Amino acid sequence: MGEDQKLARTKLDVVYQEVLGEVAYLIGRIEEINERIGQTTASLASAVDALAATAGQLHDLPPHMEQTLRDTMQQTGAALNNQALDQIRAALETTRVQLDQLSLSTARYAQLALVSARKMALIALAVGGASGAGAALLVYLLT
Repeated sequence: MGEDQKLARTKLDVVYQEVLGEVAYLIGRIEEINERIGQTTASLASAVDALAATAGQLHDLPPHMEQTLRDTMQQTGAALNNQALDQIRAALETTRVQLDQLSLSTARYAQLALVSARKMALIALAVGGASGAGAALLVYLLT
């Protein structure tokens, strides 16, 4: 393997390693977001359980307090749902932006690799042509 091929392969390996590093970072972020979503879901579930336990005790209250508590629990539940949806949307948007950036970086690296491969091919063509011309000249001079 020629020195130029080793150099091109080394550059390509560096590009692959950098892209893989970014992919690993994004996978870590996605796992972190999934964990946060799980925590949010668990806290929402415990809040709903607490509300359900409170709702079970409503039949002992006077009618006007029962309705007030029901309305409050519905408003609280709606607020919790909206907060959870907002957090999930924000996490998904962050992930989408990061994936877009990774896609653009990957495209740039692929273009860089293509340009490098073309340069190496041109160099190989020039070296091959020069060595062929040199061999032909040598044969011509020796005969």
